[in-house]
Amino acid sequence: MNSGSDTILVKDCKKLIVKIFVIGYSERGDSIVVFFYDSVDEKVLYTVVIDSYKTSHNLFKTIEILEKANVKHVDLLCWTHPDADHTVGMEEIVDNFCDAKSMIFIPENMSGMDDDPIDYNKDDKDIIDKLFQYNSRKIKNVKPVGCNRQMTGDQLRFCFSDNVHTIDTSFTVYAPHKDYLIENKRANKKIHKNHLSIFLMMQVGPYKFDFTGDVENVTLNNLYSTPFDNPLFVKIPHHASNGSNKLVGLLHTDGNFASCTTTYHAQGLPHQEMVDNIKTICPCFHSTGYDESGDNEYGIVEYSFDLFGKQSAQISCCGHACKL
Repeated sequence: MNSGSDTILVKDCKKLIVKIFVIGYSERGDSIVVFFYDSVDEKVLYTVVIDSYKTSHNLFKTIEILEKANVKHVDLLCWTHPDADHTVGMEEIVDNFCDAKSMIFIPENMSGMDDDPIDYNKDDKDIIDKLFQYNSRKIKNVKPVGCNRQMTGDQLRFCFSDNVHTIDTSFTVYAPHKDYLIENKRANKKIHKNHLSIFLMMQVGPYKFDFTGDVENVTLNNLYSTPFDNPLFVKIPHHASNGSNKLVGLLHTDGNFASCTTTYHAQGLPHQEMVDNIKTICPCFHSTGYDESGDNEYGIVEYSFDLFGKQSAQISCCGHACKL
């Protein structure tokens, strides 16, 4: 899947802002919203949502952010993998914000069938079944995605244009690895859901943004350098677990980038060792929930990138989000 024909018109390409919201909750939960924002007309031109979480008290910051921005339509929805902390509330986003024009990425080899390489719970299967029913009726555009051994991943491409300047934009999938999934499926071996996780690199002009889901070292060991060469932003995988510590050695940067982690307190995440390692290479490192003083049940780190001005992000924290 490689789409490259769409052009999104903008008043002035140099006024295009990329806004990223990293959302986490007190106990667990991981979701990201990305807006391509026209600062001239003050409106969102393109919306990306990566994963979903809604608390048992119906706190659902992903939808709150969409509604506050007056967004009615999600252009790209990426469900990285079917762990509950990346999944609860996904149906609401699909039903209320996705249509036949939306692209919905799900991991390769995630069909909900018994011979898939992972074990599903009932909620997982219900969402997957619903997505494929939509696909068969052409109501939604659901695409299983992955990457092969040659690091040729599925890709979505388009551009922004003001009829003078053009900004090429792409979303490239660097995980899961299709061959790894096929081998395990043929051998009838089950794998951890994190090994199914999508790693999505967003590139806007020359600037890279890495959305790593819950990829772990078994996946990182097979990645090439492309997504790690001087990214502007990295979402640290798997809530900054030591099981994803290979990331630190893969990143090739001058330290001038922003990174963020969510938390999963029942699993003791983030790991302090991983936090310390990230801080040695990234002074601009934030968490959605490392400091939980106060009454907030959530944390959001908001980044605003003016790509034609100062490439470093303007950053704000709300709830119990903080700089590490």
